[in-house]
Amino acid sequence: MTDDIVIDIQDLGTRFGSNIVHEHLSLQVKRGEILAIVGGSGSGKTTLLREMVMLQPPFAGSIKIFGQEIVGTHTTNDNILRQRWGVMFQSGALFSGLTVLENVCFPLREFTHLSQAEIEAIGMLKINLANLPPHSAHLFPAELSGGMIKRAAVARSIAMDPELLFVDEPTAGLDPESASEFDELVIQLRASLGLTVVIITHDMDTLWRVPDRVAFLGNKKVLAVQPVKELVKNPEPLIQEYFSSPRARAAMQSETRT
Repeated sequence: MTDDIVIDIQDLGTRFGSNIVHEHLSLQVKRGEILAIVGGSGSGKTTLLREMVMLQPPFAGSIKIFGQEIVGTHTTNDNILRQRWGVMFQSGALFSGLTVLENVCFPLREFTHLSQAEIEAIGMLKINLANLPPHSAHLFPAELSGGMIKRAAVARSIAMDPELLFVDEPTAGLDPESASEFDELVIQLRASLGLTVVIITHDMDTLWRVPDRVAFLGNKKVLAVQPVKELVKNPEPLIQEYFSSPRARAAMQSETRT
């Protein structure tokens, strides 16, 4: 694997009983890029994310992250490897009994030997980077809006200064303004922190605004990986069907007007 490839997936197979989700799926993610993964319902987008972050083992194939094979290997280096990436789950997955600051500081307390003052200082820095107001640090998840929950989850996901960030459906459930602001946040974080970002999304506006490339899942594999302006012209029937929906056409028209 060359240094510019952060994730290298080859010949991946995923099944649940007799249900085959992925078969001979291959995908590479380049260092420093924002890659979006899209596809129709049941194409296995979130399943693929769970396999990449070692929450679920695939049936077959290879996943190398930072050059290290993660399929079928269980070593003492697994936790060290996990600390090199952050994950923002769709629901936020914040601890309801902890404040925003306590949530953000949680991985720092678990995996570092920093003092309490140092941990809280880093936590406040990450909250600021996620564009949350300072007072939100002392709020509990139940007191946050949907957009603030997602930003708090991002702040926690970057607490350990990861090189790689996984984001699952970041704009789901957000109003258009909040969704647009979150798109800008992802772009800003990539620029300021030098992150490689993998986004699972179905948001057409996000596809046009954020990623450098888009990987389209269908027929149990990756059918194409292209910039969205090229992907919408791909003659593959599943891709054409996906981008022919009213929402997709509206997003395309909006992009051409800007």
